[in-house]
Amino acid sequence: MRWVIKTVIFNAVSIYLLALVFPGVRFASWQSLFLAAVVFGFLTIFVKPILKILLFPLNLLTFGLLSSLMNVLFLYMVTLVVTGFTISAFSLNVFNLLGYNIGPLYFSGVWTYIVTAAGLGFLNSLLWAAIG
Repeated sequence: MRWVIKTVIFNAVSIYLLALVFPGVRFASWQSLFLAAVVFGFLTIFVKPILKILLFPLNLLTFGLLSSLMNVLFLYMVTLVVTGFTISAFSLNVFNLLGYNIGPLYFSGVWTYIVTAAGLGFLNSLLWAAIG
């Protein structure tokens, strides 16, 4: 039971941090943030293992890429189910990386969900490594 509660809390913290970094990730209220974390946690805890078993041969052929695409699909499903939680096209402005200026990066369409799901997975793994 603790693992489920930690998963929901880590999802909520990760979504909140993503909303601070990515301007396209928005939630209307704290209730919608928490509901998005609960729905995403439910999908990853209960639905993802079943899909992994059913789609194991395809996941093997794609070298695990299907697992990442499942997170993208789950994130899209969360935006459909939770009314106050949206992910829209966004751009990251110029930033400096090791002395090199990186121009603005534009994400639209499915790329917004791919980048957001990757960020969500990264932040969740950091939280699990640090606290979990």
